Amino acid sequence: MDSIYITLLVHLFWTVSPKWVYVRTSTSDYLFELKNNAIVFNSENISSFKVSGELPKTVIIEGDSGTYRGDILIQKGKDGILIFNKIGIDDFLSSIIGGLDPPDSNIESLKARAIAVRSWIYSNFKYSHGIIPDSTDLFVYRGIKAETSKTMKAVSDTRYIILTFERNVIYPLWTHSTGGETVPYNEVFEENREYLISVSDPFSKKSPFFEWESWIWEYSFLRGVGMLDLDSMKIIKKSLHGIAEDIILFDPNLQHLRGIEIYELFPDKIFSPSFRVQYSGDSLYFIGKGKGYLVGLSLWGAREMAERGKNYKEILEYYFPGCILRQRRRP
Repeated sequence: MDSIYITLLVHLFWTVSPKWVYVRTSTSDYLFELKNNAIVFNSENISSFKVSGELPKTVIIEGDSGTYRGDILIQKGKDGILIFNKIGIDDFLSSIIGGLDPPDSNIESLKARAIAVRSWIYSNFKYSHGIIPDSTDLFVYRGIKAETSKTMKAVSDTRYIILTFERNVIYPLWTHSTGGETVPYNEVFEENREYLISVSDPFSKKSPFFEWESWIWEYSFLRGVGMLDLDSMKIIKKSLHGIAEDIILFDPNLQHLRGIEIYELFPDKIFSPSFRVQYSGDSLYFIGKGKGYLVGLSLWGAREMAERGKNYKEILEYYFPGCILRQRRRP
């Protein structure tokens, strides 16, 4: 089985540099503390430590916890303790695809998820040297608690399969749902990827985020965008598929923002970069479509396609037109 290092705790436990870490297995307990700029374990200063073996390991930091397969690696960081989980890629994928939103239990759409995430890992591997963050804008690694028998089967049944374009592994994206069509990569990220184009997505229509409305207090919005005052706000340019490309915020000075920037600042309130906005004194009212970046695989759409009898190949070929499935054992 391939192995990759998965960095834990960068986002998962709220703190980047914990001062103590407790690791528990069914047979042993380990307490690591940061004292005088050194990691102390069993009254001795150490620079690194590995908790290995087949038993699941529970990692606890300041009351938070998670349970993981593979090895737990403890290292001294610049400002605190670094924790890594060395885990086989299949175990990692089984957790990731079970933790994506929306929840899914259809084996064919889970297979599509597994191939998309594996392709993402392969495409990033040469840049990351196998160091994968536990949290990104696309996923959060939750360890064993996100695994199910179906996610493990989906990963096993698609082992080594990736998405390719012109024989190269692609950099895929996925999104919770769309507002009726996916969006080309270049309209969101201002660069082109030939395999991330717009396709019709009627399969997302039952999503609660197919169309949405939300509002944000003016104070919260100003704090998020780093402004002291706001006179008005206007979207002056949209892309062909409805992405807000140029938004002017009027105060004593003018500030320009893109829809993707506002979405990334307020993902719990503004659910995609496709929206319109009304400003009314003490709050901003947003009306939008879809949830996520709106690019690539629609997770809601894939689930609906699978429920209608489509298999993982048909799902992936639909959302990534022109791409070919291939087997590759190594990134």
